Amino acid sequence: MIQPIVEGHGEIPAVPVLVRKLGELMGIPHVPVGTPFRSKRSQLVQKDGLQRVIGRAREEPGCRGILILFDADDDCPKEEAPQLLIWGQEAAAPLPCSLVMANREYEAWFLGSVEVLLQKRGIAPAQPYEKDPEAKRDARGEFESRFGRDFHYVEKQDQPAFTALADWALVHKRCRSFRKMANEARSLFVACGLSPAPWPLSIKSFFPVRNCVKAGRSIRASSPFTLKRSQRAPLRRITCNRKSFSRGTISPRRWLSIAGWCCAG
Repeated sequence: MIQPIVEGHGEIPAVPVLVRKLGELMGIPHVPVGTPFRSKRSQLVQKDGLQRVIGRAREEPGCRGILILFDADDDCPKEEAPQLLIWGQEAAAPLPCSLVMANREYEAWFLGSVEVLLQKRGIAPAQPYEKDPEAKRDARGEFESRFGRDFHYVEKQDQPAFTALADWALVHKRCRSFRKMANEARSLFVACGLSPAPWPLSIKSFFPVRNCVKAGRSIRASSPFTLKRSQRAPLRRITCNRKSFSRGTISPRRWLSIAGWCCAG
């Protein structure tokens, strides 16, 4: 079981949803997650306070890993998180301990998927947030304003609901601190004896080999090719150079169409 430690009231129902959602995206149908322990941020950034709550968390029956998640606010996660992680790992040992600071706040991740959330609420026009979601000081206020005057964000209700509805692949692309979250979740899944699959899928994952063989039908590029040499059709070589892709000579649409040809079964 993964035991979360959080800061806000909304994270208590939201973080288990997020961890299980990441598990589903990584091919794990069920991830055991405990009810999060809540502690004030002022305690989580102090050695004694942080280690005290970790001591309580590690005593939970079945605990095999600890996840600490709270807002960075005006702090820099890159500067603050390493020392906090050292303190956390000291208190959690021998259990694995991961620490993530959402930059600047959890709701900044919602801004990274705001157009999808607007669409699912039936609100038009559903425009993306054009700037860096994690650079916005009041991400919650900006997110709330996108839903109109009659909408009032309530943490305990809306945070888990939007967590379940967000497009986390978009958030992964737009929010650096969420990429950290995904990496740490993967590490904890492994520590719990689970087997997470690669996520999000990249273009490279479509091309496990360069040669694709077509012998009357399409085959999966990752499948072993066992036909005798005399039975083989002429090889069709597809060269997809990453430099060519980055320079725009191969469009993303064309790249994906090639990938579909390679992987069709």
